[in-house]
Amino acid sequence: MKNTILTSKLLFLCFVLTVMCSCGAETKPAPNKTAANTPTKTITKPKPKPKKKDKLSSLNVERMKTLKKSDINTAFHFGIANGKKLTFPSKEIIEIKDGFLTLKRGWAFDKLSKKAAKGVFIAIDNKQYFATKYGFYRPDVSKQFKNKNYDYTGFEARIPTAKIGKGVHTVSLVIVDSNAKKYYTSKNKSFKINVK
Repeated sequence: MKNTILTSKLLFLCFVLTVMCSCGAETKPAPNKTAANTPTKTITKPKPKPKKKDKLSSLNVERMKTLKKSDINTAFHFGIANGKKLTFPSKEIIEIKDGFLTLKRGWAFDKLSKKAAKGVFIAIDNKQYFATKYGFYRPDVSKQFKNKNYDYTGFEARIPTAKIGKGVHTVSLVIVDSNAKKYYTSKNKSFKINVK
């Protein structure tokens, strides 16, 4: 009989504890000696959608010089040179005092094949050539020309003026076609810089 009463009291106590735990009463878990050896499960947040990555060209100046010059023109825009938005025809000479010729927000594509170019180069006085970083994501260009092939047609450049030399220089573009067999020049569109 004593066992029955004791069992009843234990069952009642378990019931009360269970009710208290399910009602939000705070309880501390019993220490687990193997918890230190057991890996904990981490909850990872879902990854945000990746932004469109730029597809930068790896074409170099030596390769560009082996190509044939095209007689026709292609589509391009210089963008911004050392903080000044370029418009053509331009008679303004851009003064460079900070040690770099910097071009941003430019774009170019192969109008004949209706695809992105293979690369864009900055020509200084048509004697020196510098590769740009070509292949930046430019959805505005593909929207303007209604062609998704022009999504990755942006370019930028940062050229040390120590490599250019002091004085007044003419800056133009060399645009390599989509097949890397010939190149276009910016022909009548160029601008002048004065390196101090």
